[in-house]
Amino acid sequence: MQFPRYTFAPSPRVLDPRATTSREAGSMRYPRTAAAGRFAAAPAGLRAGLAGALSILLLGCNEEEPVQPEPTPTGSIELEFHHSVGDSALVMGTSWYTNAVGNQYRVETLRYYISDVAIRAPDAEVKFPIAHLLDAERPETLEIRLDGIPEGHYHEIAFTFGLASEWNQTGRLPANPPNLEMAWPNVLGGGYHYMKLEGEFLDAAQHPTTFRTHIGRLVSGSVVHDHSFRLSFIAHANVVRNEVRHAEILVDLNEWYTNPYDVDLETHVAGIMEDTAAQDLLQANGADVFRLGQVEGGGHEEP
Repeated sequence: MQFPRYTFAPSPRVLDPRATTSREAGSMRYPRTAAAGRFAAAPAGLRAGLAGALSILLLGCNEEEPVQPEPTPTGSIELEFHHSVGDSALVMGTSWYTNAVGNQYRVETLRYYISDVAIRAPDAEVKFPIAHLLDAERPETLEIRLDGIPEGHYHEIAFTFGLASEWNQTGRLPANPPNLEMAWPNVLGGGYHYMKLEGEFLDAAQHPTTFRTHIGRLVSGSVVHDHSFRLSFIAHANVVRNEVRHAEILVDLNEWYTNPYDVDLETHVAGIMEDTAAQDLLQANGADVFRLGQVEGGGHEEP
């Protein structure tokens, strides 16, 4: 709306001791009659314009603010990794175990990366682009908390063992001691170990001998052998607002050495990082290392 434009000349200031509206004696005074009649004497068009503007202001004050949608209620799922060797719980450094080949061994180091977790529903997928290092000697690392999952029913959990290419670059992960200790040699392609499984086994002469089962990406010229792999589990979980559902991931270390291929520590005790064939065997066996256990607030089926 455009209003008529008028130019006002200010009323002349006068010294009038008879004026009824005044400040202290001797101050500048303004006649009451001129002030009182100023609006009444204004042209009709101006009065109409002012009235219209006032109406618009009053209407604007009464307009309601737009209603903001309620935020989507969310909950959480926590993946809990439990390690065993066959039917026995993993005890670091002291307990001896036997694999399918007959090697007797004990575990002193177990570290590996899990990355790019996804939680799936029939009509949606919630992705978590993360790289998480698990260390069997640091219990606080054996849980992965996934927050901000919209409330509802989900039926599948998926993640990558190892690191996708965007993570697996030298210096890509925070330069803290755990990640630095997982560095993969630049001469073999750089980046990070996907897993370090180390300890001692009894050789043919029953002498304790160091073994290092390391998995990673091998680069030879333009040829890349990536030994990460994707896992998914049918898992039914009902995510509820502000609640945490727990899902067990069971990890059997003996499965690295069998099914479908037997891996003898006597044969693969040294140089396994540079051995593409040995790395291929471990990658193939890895699918059976991980299983889904109990899922709180739902159930599960084997993949």
